[in-house]
Amino acid sequence: MLGDCNPDVLVLGDDVTPAFGQQEKLVGSITMVIGGSAAITAVAAARLGLRVALVAAVGAERPGEFMLDQLAAEGVDVSAVAVRADTPTGMTVALSQGGDRAILTALGAVASLTAADVPGALLAWARHVHASSYFLLEDSLGPGLAGLLSAARAAGATTSLDTNWDPSGRWATSGCLWRSGRLTCCCPTRPRRCG
Repeated sequence: MLGDCNPDVLVLGDDVTPAFGQQEKLVGSITMVIGGSAAITAVAAARLGLRVALVAAVGAERPGEFMLDQLAAEGVDVSAVAVRADTPTGMTVALSQGGDRAILTALGAVASLTAADVPGALLAWARHVHASSYFLLEDSLGPGLAGLLSAARAAGATTSLDTNWDPSGRWATSGCLWRSGRLTCCCPTRPRRCG
């Protein structure tokens, strides 16, 4: 797995709308859990009994330690997660009310991931390489991501991308596929970028 890794702080209740003006509001619960599409997907794969390694970036503080500890406890190999001493771990706060959510994210170390952080040995033994939150990786890994996935395929691995949700509207939300050696992302109802 290649991509984002950050704690999610989940705020649940009947009314989680903040009241500004320094007003305190009681909510049903607040919990911190594994977050980031890549980290969540890695945990799901590990729970299915697959051998999983995660390539991501976290800060060298408590939220980063939380993520490494939780992922390792779930059976995810975190030896390729870069720990940045000078950048905080990304963090998401999700306010959840009924079936709707409002999400606030600070990228932190998530945006610092580079192609150089991906160990070549990891690509060599991988049977499948999945990149999550492509719209985030595009900015940090740039064109290096296409090269990494091409190298993985050349080594015999299959590859996939999870575009997740793209707030910039630059990437389709329906998914990206590799066709004839090119990345193609298309969605009929939103802007698209194919390249």
